[in-house]
Amino acid sequence: MGKIHIIHSKEELEPHHIEGKVAIVYDVLFATSSITAAFHHGALSVYPALTASEAIRMAEGSQEPYLLAGEEQGYTIPGFQSPTPIYLSSSVKNKRLFYKTTNGTVAIRRASQAKYVYVASLLNEQAILDYLVSHHVNDSISLICAGSTKRFAIEDYYGAASMIHRLLQHGEWTLTDRALAAYYFYHGSPSAETVLRTSTVGKWLVDYGLASDVEFVANKNSCPVVPIYRTHTGRIEEVGKDESSRANRERWTIPYESD
Repeated sequence: MGKIHIIHSKEELEPHHIEGKVAIVYDVLFATSSITAAFHHGALSVYPALTASEAIRMAEGSQEPYLLAGEEQGYTIPGFQSPTPIYLSSSVKNKRLFYKTTNGTVAIRRASQAKYVYVASLLNEQAILDYLVSHHVNDSISLICAGSTKRFAIEDYYGAASMIHRLLQHGEWTLTDRALAAYYFYHGSPSAETVLRTSTVGKWLVDYGLASDVEFVANKNSCPVVPIYRTHTGRIEEVGKDESSRANRERWTIPYESD
């Protein structure tokens, strides 16, 4: 029987919390949703960066078409493309995505001590669920909410809570008190779009003109992909994707900054 736990923000994530475990990272508005949408619309791979300068250095080493996208504190970084899911969906086909966000890409990198790191959102909930039930039913799973700059983010918590609800429909799991609280929260919550629109981040995004993106990421199970972060290469790949044609061109070293 597997065990489920929730970590409320990337800042409280310590290596010993997840070492040897399965980590599922949520940044629903927008990083993990954008990454999910990017793969669904043909991205070759995604490279999560800690800083804008690191993302630029990563991109400079690529010999294939790429897109450099990202934000800092909610605003698109000068010289970068928009990090939003709708924009990326229309721009990233057959390209590498070098991606920097305030919370999501940092959370993914901080989860690197886990045995497996998956990128989750409402968009790919069913795909992630199916993969967990098929491959990790007896493992310890940590659902990591990226949060919003050291603050609790209800949209990430909702995403994790929804996954707990789905997992319990497909087997027996041991829940920590935090996971149990999330399960109860989910059963008293309104629709996904309502949660997202009324969250602190969601309201800001709507006011900023991104209501269509908020609506987009609330569309559960519309992007059936399973992105996995490969810590040894520093890139996120789509599970099950045939990469034989890309094997040679992916052999290059990423100039990481220290985590």
